Amino acid sequence: MSLRRALAVLLGAALPVAALAAPGPAGAATTFDPAAARGWLLDQQQADGGFELSGFPGFETPDAVLALAAVGQTGTGWDEAEALAAVEAATTDGGADPLDAVDAWVDSVQGGDDATAAAAQAGKVVALVTEPLGLDAGDFDPADDSTAPVDLLAAIEAAEGDGSYPSLVFTAQVYVAWALGALGEPVPSALIDLIEGAQKPNGGFDYSGLPDPGPVDPDTTAVAIIALVVAGEPADGPTVAAARAALGRTQTPTGDWAAAFDDGNPNSTAMVALVAATLGLRVEDPAWRDAADERLAGLPLPSPIRALARWQVDDGHVSSPNDAWGLNTFATAQALQAIAADSGAWPYVVDAGIEAPAVNADRRLVNALYLDLLGRPADAAGAAFWEGELAAGRTPAEVARALTGTREYAIRVAHDGAERYLGGELTAAELDEAVTDVRAGRRTALYGRMLAEGDAPADEWAADLFRLALGREGSDADVAWIVDSVDGGARTRAQAATAVLDSSEGRGRWVSETYRDRLRRHAGAAERAFWVGQLGRGRNPSHLVAQIAGSAEYRSLTLPTVR
Repeated sequence: MSLRRALAVLLGAALPVAALAAPGPAGAATTFDPAAARGWLLDQQQADGGFELSGFPGFETPDAVLALAAVGQTGTGWDEAEALAAVEAATTDGGADPLDAVDAWVDSVQGGDDATAAAAQAGKVVALVTEPLGLDAGDFDPADDSTAPVDLLAAIEAAEGDGSYPSLVFTAQVYVAWALGALGEPVPSALIDLIEGAQKPNGGFDYSGLPDPGPVDPDTTAVAIIALVVAGEPADGPTVAAARAALGRTQTPTGDWAAAFDDGNPNSTAMVALVAATLGLRVEDPAWRDAADERLAGLPLPSPIRALARWQVDDGHVSSPNDAWGLNTFATAQALQAIAADSGAWPYVVDAGIEAPAVNADRRLVNALYLDLLGRPADAAGAAFWEGELAAGRTPAEVARALTGTREYAIRVAHDGAERYLGGELTAAELDEAVTDVRAGRRTALYGRMLAEGDAPADEWAADLFRLALGREGSDADVAWIVDSVDGGARTRAQAATAVLDSSEGRGRWVSETYRDRLRRHAGAAERAFWVGQLGRGRNPSHLVAQIAGSAEYRSLTLPTVR
């Protein structure tokens, strides 16, 4: 196994860090500015009326249309006339509006020889443009430049095949189901079966449409939920409920949802907000997830709306990890949709009748501790036992201490450390040794050995060490110190890595990450300094994690909230 791997993964349960000295103030509340986001979006409008900054036709403009329509709503609910007027008002100096760009894109695909491409395009345009704006999907021609009607429904139906739309890729199949449901057309049972059959064992979906084990892709999972609900599938049915629960379990401590190559992004977060809106709820109301699996009741729900606001920058646009590939409007458009939808401006609200389950405070705390410490929902027997212990007078700190003392917790810490520092898994023998180290309070030395793996040249290894252990680039002096101490025989690689992890900077990083991962906030300077000192004096990291998870502040996060 190699030291080199993606450096962005932050796995809180694997970190030997802090407990609570005294509750500190939460981070300052942030507010999303829709007007600034809309202004920035309009500044990106191109001469044809569209927004294709990335250069891929149809990638950005349909979402920009829906975003402009959403922020153009003046009342509660969704008004198609207001939506259309808001989009048509976004004109260039040459008089082109976004619908002109969509019309040109549609004309470039519809009527051609590729029925698959035509159906895929039509599904997306119907879902994001024609239905929200009240346009005729049977005669789509907002630019009034087509001699014959452009029938998007006919284009969709032309690719039906056996009913599952077999020639389309999975995401296009999902959009077709969404479009047909939005139009009030029957959705073939074969298509519903195909979508439901693509669900993974964990309840999520991904772009491949394969039901194999793998991580939850929040974007595809969200679109699948919306499509199924709009198509008439029950929101509390097994497929949709399992998908909602999968999203509920995979929120990051910052309030975001993450894609495969980042640790949180606004696009995925916005899509989950649209799921909640489709169910008639705000995304800050945990009923959308808890009603799907009441074992989630109590898991802290950091505000996704504030998370979106943190991505907004001074010029109004919503930044994204994907900006590294070039600026685009996608994150800003989807964030605008989500913010508007959270206030009720969403064209696909379904009266799902979802209500939060009635779960008492002790069970909520137990649910949260299992998910946060053990990484899984509480089993019925375990939940009942610990709920009884709390009712009998055991403190939350005692329960947290008991859970962090289990072999299961130590296994999770070991596995998470291997994923973070090795990018792989441990053998059975390695796992047994790692569990012993974790339970004895030696996880820093364990991680040091993990970081020592590989045979990269000393300078490359040292540079990677600083990235992984401290989350930053090592200075020339930093790297030289490591190389000299290892090459000179003063330290082994494992000892050098352990020294970096156990430095004040390394311990401080662990403290900060644990406050973030357990209390969903930043550690105050005094809190950080106090627990850095405790770790330096040999305090068992598991005890610190237990103390923070057993604090009154943590318990308060597990109680029902009204925002």
